[in-house]
Amino acid sequence: MDPTERIIATCKGEEVDRVPTMSVMYDLHPIHQVLGFPKKYDADLMNSKVGQFFLKRLGMSKIGNYIAKKTVKEVARLGHLAPLKLGFDAAWAPLGLAFSAFPDENTILDYWGSYNDLIFDAHGNASYYWREPKITTPEEYDKWEYFPDPDKSAKEAYKFYKKINAEFGNEICIFGEVYGGPYQTMFTSMGLEKIAYYIRKNPEFIRKFIARLEEFCMKTNMAMMDAGVKVLMKGDDMSFKSGPQLNPKLLDEFWGPCYTR
Repeated sequence: MDPTERIIATCKGEEVDRVPTMSVMYDLHPIHQVLGFPKKYDADLMNSKVGQFFLKRLGMSKIGNYIAKKTVKEVARLGHLAPLKLGFDAAWAPLGLAFSAFPDENTILDYWGSYNDLIFDAHGNASYYWREPKITTPEEYDKWEYFPDPDKSAKEAYKFYKKINAEFGNEICIFGEVYGGPYQTMFTSMGLEKIAYYIRKNPEFIRKFIARLEEFCMKTNMAMMDAGVKVLMKGDDMSFKSGPQLNPKLLDEFWGPCYTR
């Protein structure tokens, strides 16, 4: 039984030869512990004179976007390679194409509509921490110029996962995902209070945003399958430890059809 067969059989409730294992590896430090440590860390590069110039002057340019996306893709690739070296059956390392621009030296832009703090761990590896929503009204939604193009994103996802599947697909089960969940993305782009407000005051605005996300999700999902990925795992944060963020009836009414599809 190969890793992908083992995972699919488990999902179907069928008997397997052994308990399967899955890795969720977002952070670079454990990846470096497996694959080796870099000579320079993100903090060294980004806090240097050249790095600060890049973030301040080129962070929103095409070349800045290209460099950022190249970095995002490499991190996702390493998130598959390290679990393979450790002997996991499956790896989930989402492709975060939306985090590919820097409005200033302290900020990462999520193309779906939020600003995030650029942060570093104790070892100097870069990451992000959500700061604030940037789409809080229908007017701001209509003016937002950074929404990902679903067709271009699908092509990028296909090219990335085609390479990943060719490189690792025979040895580890790839859990494909392109960042952008139908609920979580709206939550970070609008803020929970605005979602609740517009569900009551302007439900068509909420449905319009969901439809955009649904198109993106479906096209990138299909692209990953066309690339040979056999298992998709769509992460979406919808609750706190204490319970759901919204009334489950509202979640079902507004997001249910999208999830069903």
